[in-house]
Amino acid sequence: MVSQILNFGLPAPIDVQVIGNNFDANAKYAASLYDKFRHIPGLSDLRIQQTNDAPELHVNVNRTRAQELGFTQRDVASNMLVSLSGSFQASPTFWVNPKNGVSYNIVTQAPQYALDSIEALKNIPINGVTIRTRKYWEHSPI
Repeated sequence: MVSQILNFGLPAPIDVQVIGNNFDANAKYAASLYDKFRHIPGLSDLRIQQTNDAPELHVNVNRTRAQELGFTQRDVASNMLVSLSGSFQASPTFWVNPKNGVSYNIVTQAPQYALDSIEALKNIPINGVTIRTRKYWEHSPI
C-alpha cells in the first residue's frame, strides 16, 4: 500500500498505458511493448495488468416489454450487478457499531451456487418502480 501511495495510486513506479478504440489492436501493441521492455536492463516484474480474455455476457432486454412492466435498462443492469457482484458496487451501505464507532460494510449478494447456469441468470428478479407507483407519482400534487 505504501508503494502505491508513493506511486500516486499506480501499481508500479513506471506505468505505461495503451489507449485506443480497437481492443484487439491495443492488446497486440501492448504485447509488443512488453517484449521490447523485457530486454531493458533493470526492469523487473513486468506485467500486462489488463485481462484480455475475460468472459463476457451480453444481455438483450426487450425494452418494450420492460417498459410495459415499469422497468428501465438501469433497473435490469443494477439488479444483475447486485446479484453478480454484490450491493456494494451499486449502493454502498454501512452500519456503525454504536459501542466502538467502527463502521462496517453491509453487502448483499446472491450465493454463487444459486447462479450456476444461464437459466439461473435469466431468472434474476428485478426490483424497480412499478407502473402503479409511477402513475401515482405522476398525478400526486407535490
